[in-house]
Amino acid sequence: MTLSLSITSAGVKEGTTEFSEYWRTTFPSTTTLTETREEETEEDKKASIKPYDFIVGTNIIASIERLDNNPIDENVTIVIGNFHIDDYWIDSDGIAYFVPPKTLSNFNTNEVTIGNETFDTSNEISTVSDPKESIKSLENQLDLLHTLSDLPIGNGMENSKSVKDQLLKEGYYRFQLALNDLQNKFSDFESNKVLSDEISKVF
Repeated sequence: MTLSLSITSAGVKEGTTEFSEYWRTTFPSTTTLTETREEETEEDKKASIKPYDFIVGTNIIASIERLDNNPIDENVTIVIGNFHIDDYWIDSDGIAYFVPPKTLSNFNTNEVTIGNETFDTSNEISTVSDPKESIKSLENQLDLLHTLSDLPIGNGMENSKSVKDQLLKEGYYRFQLALNDLQNKFSDFESNKVLSDEISKVF
């Protein structure tokens, strides 16, 4: 023989619409907590990419960070928009640093895949073609390179020091290449003057 139990509260039978409403009004904190957790889960599925505006041509460096307080694991596949990041270095906080590809052109996305998880980016990732914006992007990348130089090596990261050293060494070289690229790109008098003014202000 099967016994069926039915919980009643204040005369309201469980499983009915009246019971759901009774529970919601009697224990509002439980409902609020559930809704808050759902909102937090939605918010946590984000990633931050710096800079979020890349130069069309040579870039120096960029970083990607999960905003759910979880580190990026070594040897996972990272895809931003339609380009794959094959080589990257991870610091002790689980933030990945990489060199953006030179083939970026009219690039625009707000999605990144890390391993088998997809994240929205905190800012839209795009390319810039204006001399002033290009120098601003270059300034942000140089700041990121300086930050990288002060970061500790992550524990257990294979060849971590050599990869970091290579990123730094190539980074400063790529900075000069990026400046040369921009000067060649904005060679007309008007654009070159804007570029030169921005370079003198920033660097």
